[in-house]
Amino acid sequence: ESMNPVKRIGRYQLPILNIVAISLRTGWRGWLRPGYDATLINGHVIHFTEEEKAKYDEERELHDTVMQVYGMGKGLGLRT
Repeated sequence: ESMNPVKRIGRYQLPILNIVAISLRTGWRGWLRPGYDATLINGHVIHFTEEEKAKYDEERELHDTVMQVYGMGKGLGLRT
């Protein structure tokens, strides 16, 4: 399919590897609107809720597992 698949995470639809950092909101921003700030490769920051962060973690883990199996197959000489 793709090395950077597009996934729906809550209200966002984006390539899974376009997120480079996720940080917990602190201070007033965290108090007024709790959740996480996700920084994209283009520098934009989007807000993840607790559920969206959990969904991202799940999707990223699945992607990492798929890529690991793909790498093992390639290492054994299998073709795609």
